[in-house]
Amino acid sequence: MVRGKEVEVMARASAFRFQEWWGALWEGALSREAASGETGTLRLERGELWSRHLRPGEALWLTCREGELWVTHEGDPRDYVLEAGATMRLDRGGHTVVQALQSASLRVAHEPPVSNRV
Repeated sequence: MVRGKEVEVMARASAFRFQEWWGALWEGALSREAASGETGTLRLERGELWSRHLRPGEALWLTCREGELWVTHEGDPRDYVLEAGATMRLDRGGHTVVQALQSASLRVAHEPPVSNRV
């Protein structure tokens, strides 16, 4: 049975681990931040991050060509998981962070993939 003091210690330890994780996530995102206007395909190893700040009115298409990616975008309460072949459009300003849940290939473009065009 866990007592009050032990619960408090465990809660502090969990909060600290979360802060460490978030700090590492943010540092990693900043180290792989894309230059404004950068497009193309890049390889992300499991756990690796990519990020980009979109200006208001700017649109960006993200396509997972292989693997699996987790995507979060500032101001959107939902997170997304893209599997191989999935594409999503980001169409409002804010910071986006993508993390590879497994080794993955990410295509970043200002236009949709050819298969998505009408």
